[in-house]
Amino acid sequence: PGLSGLLAIAGASIILCCSGTPDAPSHGAHVGAAWLCAFASAMQLTAVVIYVWLWAVVSSDSVDCDEYASGNHDSSSEDCEHLTGLFAWLIWPIILFDSVACVLFGLLTVFSLQAARAIASASLSPFQPTAMRVVAPAAVAVYAVPQPEPQPVPKSVAV
Repeated sequence: PGLSGLLAIAGASIILCCSGTPDAPSHGAHVGAAWLCAFASAMQLTAVVIYVWLWAVVSSDSVDCDEYASGNHDSSSEDCEHLTGLFAWLIWPIILFDSVACVLFGLLTVFSLQAARAIASASLSPFQPTAMRVVAPAAVAVYAVPQPEPQPVPKSVAV
């Protein structure tokens, strides 16, 4: 789960800092973020499956605390039963947290792919200037606002 969190952070960081400019958004950044988040989501799902399997093994009758206590261990079967009960009780918050992380990473993957598809299918960015034809009715007078002429930059005097 720690590595999957780092992958998701890297994927979100790609979107936040490296996804291009408003004039030229980057399709590849969103696809890369989607791949990283998909791997993170798969790792979280794998962790959830392993945790549920561990809980099933510990909670089942296959853990024989009497056999454990009869070995060369310094604990009793009662200690073994307390530990297995504590493990079974503590594992569920971890399973819940990892399940929520898996869903969130999956949503980030879907949203990244949707953004990449929207960028790829857009012919022009909304911020990119386009040639525009203004049509005004004949009764409306259109006035052009004069623009100031650029002033020449003074040359520096060499000393």
